[in-house]
Amino acid sequence: MPQNRTAHYTLHFRASPVIGANALALPSGDIIITDELIKLTENDAEALAVLLHEIGHVELRHSLRTVVQTSLISLFTMVFTGDSTGVSSLVTMLPVVLLHTSYTRGMEEEADAYALQQMLKWNLPPQHFAHIMKKLSLFWSTHTGHFS
Repeated sequence: MPQNRTAHYTLHFRASPVIGANALALPSGDIIITDELIKLTENDAEALAVLLHEIGHVELRHSLRTVVQTSLISLFTMVFTGDSTGVSSLVTMLPVVLLHTSYTRGMEEEADAYALQQMLKWNLPPQHFAHIMKKLSLFWSTHTGHFS
């Protein structure tokens, strides 16, 4: 669960017709949200639901867990194969790995639960979260073929 820590969050809006409706949280607390996602929302509560989901990834340290898991895989590969180039390549490519590695389904569910918990804490109807997640799901199901 999230630790009680003082986090500093910075919100960045970016236009990205190629990526489309999306948001990304960096371990630093920087949250990037695309203009296309904002256009998809019907109200502030839906946008807040997405932001709370992304904050959940930061609070639950999902990026750090992903880096550790990726590093352990590389380390075990080196130990079993005797090839250290994989580890040095990982260190060099760590920022790219972090940005391109998607969270596990479990991490996504944890971030969803965090967002819903926060919405209930602030007396925001959770259906706003459900509405935007449904819209995003429909968006991605109709646009994933464009990225191949």
